[in-house]
Amino acid sequence: MGIVVGCLTLTKLGDFYGRRPLYLVGLAMNFVIVLVLMLSVWPWLTAIALFSLGLSITARYYVGYTFTVEMNP
Repeated sequence: MGIVVGCLTLTKLGDFYGRRPLYLVGLAMNFVIVLVLMLSVWPWLTAIALFSLGLSITARYYVGYTFTVEMNP
């Protein structure tokens, strides 16, 4: 579900605010969320973190791929 919501929102935000800032936010978000997942003991926190991980994957892969393609000649 996080990837679906991310594809609907983050890709359009990448067009509006720029792909590089969104890509960097996705990298930082991914780092923090993985740490939360490693230390999580509550199921509700794990579910929220997995949803957020889907958002960060969208920012890293889809927005990052488009950013990389645009920067290459």
